Amino acid sequence: MTERLPIAVVIPAYCSEEFLEETLASVLQQTRAPEEILVVDDGSPGRAICEICAQSGDSVRYLRQENGGPASARNRGVRESRAPWLAFLDADDLWLPQKLERQWAALQRDPGTLLVCSEACLLGGPREGELRRSGQRPALDLSSLLSANPIATSSVLLSREAFEEAGGYHEDRAFIAVEDYDLWLRIAEQGPLCWLPEPLVQYRVHEASLSGAERFHQGVNRVLDRALERLPADASYRKAIRRHRATLERDWAWELLEKGEVRRALQPIFHSLTLTPLSWPSWKLLPKALSASWKGS
Repeated sequence: MTERLPIAVVIPAYCSEEFLEETLASVLQQTRAPEEILVVDDGSPGRAICEICAQSGDSVRYLRQENGGPASARNRGVRESRAPWLAFLDADDLWLPQKLERQWAALQRDPGTLLVCSEACLLGGPREGELRRSGQRPALDLSSLLSANPIATSSVLLSREAFEEAGGYHEDRAFIAVEDYDLWLRIAEQGPLCWLPEPLVQYRVHEASLSGAERFHQGVNRVLDRALERLPADASYRKAIRRHRATLERDWAWELLEKGEVRRALQPIFHSLTLTPLSWPSWKLLPKALSASWKGS
């Protein structure tokens, strides 16, 4: 039997019985098995999560806590585990069979890497099967992460030492849906990250997702505010943050336009232009919003 990898898999679960069995199967079917699999039931009503874990075999460890949010559940799973490497998996996502094996090989090629992640493809929704990103390999360093977050939580394999040095996930509920981004930035402040361009994860898209547009917009801005408080006054960092905030404003404007809230969309468009005055995407969006506003008046 092939030796298990020194990895603890942490799966936060809240009312996710619809997907959890398939998610656990994707872990149990890995070509290189992890040392530990921990499911943290974040206060789900009933015993469905517990029963699914019991049916999945002795290698799955079930933990239960009062509802504290996904960050709290992930932190609990890390505290209860022992392995020196941590892999996070949302209870509705899936791993492809070689996910851990491929990432472990990447770590052996570059032992100084603190975090390795991968491309992900979409599962569910009208874009099922498409890549979550463009497929282009991003540069994963602090400056690039400040301007955009390409990392899917379910694709991450992370050093426990780096996780603990960063202080784990921020558990404030105001950071739900962006607590992962906040952590990746703090890891990037410590050392190198690695991106694998191949899709090793299926990222589920459905209406129950926590990543609502308005909450996400506000949450990312909070993460960037925290980063500004920690980081030195480096011009490249501040430029990257301005670029990211401008992208958020444009995305929020598109969301409002699609909802027919044309007048509300003008404010984030103008804000994006104050952040990045030479941004062609912002200027391109402005006449569309103005035209829709005139038609609606």
